[in-house]
Amino acid sequence: MTAKITDIASRPLGDILSEPIIVEGEDPVSEIIGRLFTKQINEVFVKDGSRVGVVTLRSILRAGEVSNRKASTLAVTPPMTMSNDPISKAARIMSNMRVRSLPVFDSNGKLKGAASISLLLQQVAGSDSSKVMSDIMTPRPITADFSDSLDKVRSIMIERDFDHLPVTRNGELSGLITSLDLITILGATEKRGRASKLPDPDSKGSVQVGAVLRTPPITSLPLDSSLAVLRKVLDQNRTCSVVIANGKIEGIVTLRDYIRLLAVEPEPQGPPVYVVGLPEQDFESSQAEEKFRRAVESLSHVYSGIDEARAIVKTKFPDKNRRRFEVRVMIRSPSEQFDFTEEGWSVAEVFERVGEKMKRLITKPKDSPSHHRRPSRGEIESARYSE
Repeated sequence: MTAKITDIASRPLGDILSEPIIVEGEDPVSEIIGRLFTKQINEVFVKDGSRVGVVTLRSILRAGEVSNRKASTLAVTPPMTMSNDPISKAARIMSNMRVRSLPVFDSNGKLKGAASISLLLQQVAGSDSSKVMSDIMTPRPITADFSDSLDKVRSIMIERDFDHLPVTRNGELSGLITSLDLITILGATEKRGRASKLPDPDSKGSVQVGAVLRTPPITSLPLDSSLAVLRKVLDQNRTCSVVIANGKIEGIVTLRDYIRLLAVEPEPQGPPVYVVGLPEQDFESSQAEEKFRRAVESLSHVYSGIDEARAIVKTKFPDKNRRRFEVRVMIRSPSEQFDFTEEGWSVAEVFERVGEKMKRLITKPKDSPSHHRRPSRGEIESARYSE
């Protein structure tokens, strides 16, 4: 039985993880180039203290001379993804950041594995999607001419944030060049797979792109089944298909276009919850927000019809080395509103106390002095007309 795209998108990431490829923050970028070339991959994870970042092929191309660069200088930290997050969340991040893998953490903040675009799309390949190539392609893609230099191709990829560029000759498709191809060609790659520097515009950058084209690209027609083409792309370990009609390039479909099929927004459940001001790219922040959402959901079973729950986090620096957090909570329902504030040195501990206070709202009488209750808008209006 084929799976629905929506069912795949809602599955937890922990069900589909691969072994991450990790380098240290102090590792030279030249060694990363060697790993990318040897394993034919788009990015690696960089562990720098408690953070895990991502270095992509595009970031290396953009950096220019990298012989003295460390991995940490090119790493970008993606939004944190947890093993219990839905696949759709990872798909949205991959699409927005144009990456093909993400670090995934367990509930204790430990790196558990990698969410790989190829593994996720293997699930899509067996789904019930009926879309054809013209439904998901990027129409009229930018192309390079057969006679263009590799320097020009590199500039286009950097400026447009591309990893694929169809190459034409006399207006027709002649081949395809990728960011990995470009790094492999421009980089001085030794036999053991280590690249000493990248790129050197004075040497290979002036070479015509047509002279270095290799394997012909996978092509498809606008009305071809997108899933049939995806299976072909995955089976051949490729990353895109060029869509052709009447001998002309109509579009291109990359793995990013396919992952968008899974990047569905989840159906809103429960009352609207807003958490503002949490430190970004922080494991404790992810935990704190999840705790607050669960507490609001529990509270909504007692105070039905909660209109809004909001937590505003303010960070203070009483001394240079420590942060102190103030969290102001507002929960509003049609009949009443609760406001309270908690402070502490750890954002996780502060939200733990917020959760405990919200539990007391569930178990204590509504006239309990343990919280500050404001009259609702309806009560204010009623009081005004009764005067």
